[in-house]
Amino acid sequence: MQQLTNPRELRGLAILSQPNTIIQISKNNWDVRSQSKDAYYQVTRTFVKGRDRQHLHDWSCTCPDYQARGLPCKHIHAVQFSL
Repeated sequence: MQQLTNPRELRGLAILSQPNTIIQISKNNWDVRSQSKDAYYQVTRTFVKGRDRQHLHDWSCTCPDYQARGLPCKHIHAVQFSL
């Protein structure tokens, strides 16, 4: 088993460990509860044709961290771990 060292991955696991924090809206959309305020962020998975099997999807989130960095945030990691 791979050991997690990325802080965003670890926070994603913390989100996943709490009840009712991830709500699947559709096949490729989830609402993930914010840890710091009474809000949800939308995580979206988009299929990308022509990618190798390990990187078939692009992920996005409406949270400020993802919007600023463009890299997987704790909300994306939480959804990925839940799958």
